[in-house]
Amino acid sequence: MELKRKKVAPNPRNVRARLPKTSLNTDTEFPISDKTIQRIYQVHCFDEDEDDPWQWLHSIEQDVLPEKLRPWRVQTAKHLLSEFGAGSWVHHVSIDPCASLLPKTLERLEELEVAAMGKWKWMGKKSSRKGLNPRAPATATKQASQSVTQVHWTPVFAKGKIRIYMCDPEAAKEDKDLPVKLNDAANLAKFVQNVLPRVMEEMKEAHGWSSIPRTVIHDKASYMVSPLHDRLNRTFSDALKKAGLRSWVGGESDSAKWLAPKMGDLYLHETAISHIRRLLATKFVCGRIGETRHLFRARLDKVEAHMNSAEFAAKDGTGLEGLAKDLRNRCEEVVKNKGERLPK
Repeated sequence: MELKRKKVAPNPRNVRARLPKTSLNTDTEFPISDKTIQRIYQVHCFDEDEDDPWQWLHSIEQDVLPEKLRPWRVQTAKHLLSEFGAGSWVHHVSIDPCASLLPKTLERLEELEVAAMGKWKWMGKKSSRKGLNPRAPATATKQASQSVTQVHWTPVFAKGKIRIYMCDPEAAKEDKDLPVKLNDAANLAKFVQNVLPRVMEEMKEAHGWSSIPRTVIHDKASYMVSPLHDRLNRTFSDALKKAGLRSWVGGESDSAKWLAPKMGDLYLHETAISHIRRLLATKFVCGRIGETRHLFRARLDKVEAHMNSAEFAAKDGTGLEGLAKDLRNRCEEVVKNKGERLPK
């Protein structure tokens, strides 16, 4: 347990090195076996509660939180609870630059399909190293290359409704006001200033809103918040002003130090993104090589319509409107859990 607290793997070898005398069999004076040490783990070792002893388990699908981030996350949650009331969700619009990879080769298609199957699979133990049973490489869903077409998109999540905007590089060649991608300050500024207001006006008309939200919810990416000064990126801030919008951080002179990194479990738009990616990989999957941007756009349209439908709301329980209202609940849970991750 002490080894683990010091971030050293508590395996039998390290236990023997740490406790050379205690780990000897008193009868034979030989080191006790790995199995014996592991049985001790299962009976006497625990993290927080003796009634919850150690087991050999896979880590959950969430990144570890550095210790210093936990109080910072609590500070973020408390700030949001003080600044945004229960009805403020109607004034929020969330955006977050994302990208998808469309395979051009059979090999990359197979890697993406295996990655979509997940890290846990039904398989025969003797076949664990064969066929589709091994895991996909970590680069399969993230690394751009000649074997894929990278497509940039973002959700526009507001008032319990969603639109998915996808960049069109060909249109951007003809119209310099359109973004080619979304993960740099100049292109994101084009989206915020020239595209986002139009998208929200279209959503207002489609869903019968009386007004459009003006407060943009976003994370701490460098093209939104300058890491050197903890202030809004000037290019991003100028674009917001020209579009008649404001960041939830405030103005260009307001500090963003209260906003902790690694807050994906609190952000509502991250949950919406996980739904989009899940639907693209399951209900609206494409199993062909060389999927074009046009065909991918058609799949995004289907995902968007489904997420805005009564069918999705019924299956999800509260649907997107329930998700849009959930920020304060999540903040309260972060405070209650002392900054620990919220369960997926």
